[in-house]
Amino acid sequence: MHRKLNIWVYSVLFLLIAYLSINFIQKESRNFASLNYSWSEEEVIKNHASIIIDSISDDYLRIKTLEKIIVLPHNTFKIENKEESCYFRYTYSIPTNDEVIFKGLIWLNKQPEITKKLYDLIETNLPIEKVNGPSIITIGDDQIFQNEAKYLRKDLKRRSNVNFIGKEKDLYVFNFEGFNEISFNYLKTNAATHTNYDVIILFLKPKGDLKNEIEDLKEYTNNIVQEEEGIKIIIITQPIYEYTSVSIKKYNEKLLQFSETNKNVTIIDLQTIFKNTPIYFRKNINELSKEGYEQLAKEVSKVL
Repeated sequence: MHRKLNIWVYSVLFLLIAYLSINFIQKESRNFASLNYSWSEEEVIKNHASIIIDSISDDYLRIKTLEKIIVLPHNTFKIENKEESCYFRYTYSIPTNDEVIFKGLIWLNKQPEITKKLYDLIETNLPIEKVNGPSIITIGDDQIFQNEAKYLRKDLKRRSNVNFIGKEKDLYVFNFEGFNEISFNYLKTNAATHTNYDVIILFLKPKGDLKNEIEDLKEYTNNIVQEEEGIKIIIITQPIYEYTSVSIKKYNEKLLQFSETNKNVTIIDLQTIFKNTPIYFRKNINELSKEGYEQLAKEVSKVL
């Protein structure tokens, strides 16, 4: 009897501690996010519609509308009434005639309760607060902006006073530069479009002949160093977990050799850092997990 009671008590305590831990992490995440924004500089772009909250969680929101509305995830949104304003950003939405589902969502300040009250769905421009620190431009292909890549910038921001620049914005409104087919040849040709930075972080796969890629990289970095004194260039090797093509392994080797003769370039070798540890990879493939990007941010902060 006593043993059953003890098991029951320990089970309840375990569940309570787990709940409180998750709740604390979620609140701390929102607190971190809210500190990054310049709330006084918010600009309203459009009041889309009056809505009612149908269902909600930390990363999901479904709202009811009177008519079909189309929204895009480029800006920040808030649901607002006379009592509260709750800001969020999201990855993608699913609209129908009388509802919109937001997925991959984060709440920036607070999460509302489900009520039958009317809210306005408002699209806004909410800029990041500028800090006294270096300006960083993260440049790359999908490895710099898709899936868990946002945690690289988020964790860098948590560790250091830095500003991110670039034309694109991630889920946390941190700027970056990138698209899937970006190459060193493209960077060499368009280097003049990237300005006002102190640090460049490059994370991209080779897109063509390896010899030409390295030559383009050399020309690109030489041009930067000649035009911008004191610029720090950080290049990240490709992740290797299980099967990886010979060309990727050679590419990583070439990057390491390149840094030996270029004092302005620092290479962060993922193979040395991760050593095939499963937690750092998504579903055991050659893509970084949230933990992988956070560990990468730790290594980058050491260089900074």
